[in-house]
Amino acid sequence: MFDLNQLKIFLQVAEAGSLTRASKLSGTVQPVLSRQISNLEIDVGGKLFNRTGRGFELTEFGEAFLPKAQALMNHAAQLKADTLEARGEISGEVRVGMLASFSGSLGIETLLETRKTLPKVRLKLYEGTIGRIEEWLDEGRIDIAVNYRDSQLELGDEERVATVDTYLVGPPGAKALKGDSIRFADLAGLPLILSASPSGLRIMLDNLSVKYGVDLDVVCEVDSVRLHMELARQGVGYAIMTPQAIRMKLMEDEISFARIVEPEILRHIAIGTSVKKVPSAATRKVVDILAEAARRLLSEDAPETPL
Repeated sequence: MFDLNQLKIFLQVAEAGSLTRASKLSGTVQPVLSRQISNLEIDVGGKLFNRTGRGFELTEFGEAFLPKAQALMNHAAQLKADTLEARGEISGEVRVGMLASFSGSLGIETLLETRKTLPKVRLKLYEGTIGRIEEWLDEGRIDIAVNYRDSQLELGDEERVATVDTYLVGPPGAKALKGDSIRFADLAGLPLILSASPSGLRIMLDNLSVKYGVDLDVVCEVDSVRLHMELARQGVGYAIMTPQAIRMKLMEDEISFARIVEPEILRHIAIGTSVKKVPSAATRKVVDILAEAARRLLSEDAPETPL
């Protein structure tokens, strides 16, 4: 029989990568953590970590055990939350993954509203790329994902909270961005900064380039929203962004932009939950808070309006 505290410590050490960091995060002294890990290894009958000069690294056995430990802890948390819910209380941990372009305004708004209306719910916010957030949700490492979908078909059972335009972003005073809009055909010959991973937007752009006979000159491929913005600001190339990402820099007045038209490139912002388990009452409530906050913030969104 596994000790839940041992599983919790195992997950903390696996995430932190060292006893030192895990000790700081958990407030438990290192000898206790080490002893609990050793006891768990005895219970499971295998070595979970390799102790190296760089810290604690999961063994192959540990990698295989990790999702099982996460599932057990999730079930335990779900049982506790269900018990409290039956008594009319909503509590528990809710993990939300979102893009960097959302984490500022939407993340803070959701955190504040959750603390106000759901004081017994512990909210954890994670920032990642589109692909990484998808992985986290598929693996059950997060409960809710706020992400982009590039077609109605991609939405599935997710809740669409907004549809936004796509913009070409460059340094201040860029000649290509003098107007309010730019035709897709006029992207030909411009140095472009696109995602390094096969994202929905990248696939859409590649398909449009074939359909309209537009050769896209990709000079840089990165997955970081902030790096996209910084490279565009410095004139390395032009980034293709949404209004939420553009607003990250507008207060500094360091970029210029124009909406891409003919055709418009529309993206859907969706909220989805993990299929690994039935959403708890706390998760459902946080989804409602996220959706309401997103709709309000995004309805106010215009690239010319600073945060």
